[in-house]
Amino acid sequence: QVWPHRQRRLGERFVGPWEGRIQGGSGRCKERPPTLSSNLHALEFLVMPEKRERPNYQSAFNTYTVIRELGKGGSGAVYEVSDVDSQRYALKVIDPGRTSSQKLKRFKNETIFCLGNKHKNIVTVIDNGRGPAGEPFYVMPLYPFTLQTVMTEGIDYCRVLPIFSQLLDGVEAAHFKGITHRDLKPQNILCDSAKSTFVIAFRNRNIRRGRPLYDRRNSPS
Repeated sequence: QVWPHRQRRLGERFVGPWEGRIQGGSGRCKERPPTLSSNLHALEFLVMPEKRERPNYQSAFNTYTVIRELGKGGSGAVYEVSDVDSQRYALKVIDPGRTSSQKLKRFKNETIFCLGNKHKNIVTVIDNGRGPAGEPFYVMPLYPFTLQTVMTEGIDYCRVLPIFSQLLDGVEAAHFKGITHRDLKPQNILCDSAKSTFVIAFRNRNIRRGRPLYDRRNSPS
């Protein structure tokens, strides 16, 4: 007998909590228990999201598998990825469906500029392509920290000028290429695991090509 409080409706018939009954050796019906493998599979999917299928981004020369999300904005996201040689990188992708044509052009400018960059204090794009749905992406080295992180931990006074000098070198190199940043702040400055080399990260919303540089003699009123 299946007690009413343990019944649930499936279509037009009442069944036990495990959706069926099997005939026992004594001729009495008993409920079919769930299989152990099905329970483990469901539990793994719920509590271990890293086991789910991860999307791949493929360029002309490499394939990148998403490991985890590093950040997300209104029009795109940044992921930690692994390539076919198990090397770790950061991958930035933008969603054309949620992005204006102007932002797409800025993302293109950002990719082209950083792809041709050779300066050690500006982030360098090492690969680029389009995702499964045609969304543009690029790949850059993975930096574990930002200047904001370093500042929160505290910076020794003797390191302030060397860090500032690196940032000025990066800004100057960008200006020589006709690029202005427009939003230079600690969150947009990345650093390596040794916290010794700092690079400027450009975002598609704050890069502008061909804008004039002003000084006191020709600054706008």
